[in-house]
Amino acid sequence: MCHLMEKRISASSNDYGNGVTGDSSIAERWYRKSAEQRNPQAQNSLGDLYYNGEGIPVNCQQAHYWYQKAAEQGHRDYRDALNNLGETLLQGNGVPINVTEGADWIRKPAEPGYTRRAQKNLGDLFLEGSAIH
Repeated sequence: MCHLMEKRISASSNDYGNGVTGDSSIAERWYRKSAEQRNPQAQNSLGDLYYNGEGIPVNCQQAHYWYQKAAEQGHRDYRDALNNLGETLLQGNGVPINVTEGADWIRKPAEPGYTRRAQKNLGDLFLEGSAIH
């Protein structure tokens, strides 16, 4: 597990410029190494790089792929991945729009004690009448 965290820390340092000059292409390489070894935090971060096009071309399909890998591991600690996956499905970023599945993924981190962003997204779905009960 230590080598996974080492790769994740190296990626984060390059992504955010912590102690080094920020370089998203190097961050992408380290996130990928860690993500391929099933590190859900690295998978989510790699999805973020692709989603935002930070130093690499925007690729919504790759963003969705990595968000899904992280979310499917079932780690409650990686609720950002659950919300991110739900958002890609709701917005049709890289995949066909699927409101039902998107709402299901967003519901998980929106439970009490979880992310405010997910709670807001779920509230928006109810407000729009899009949420499936």
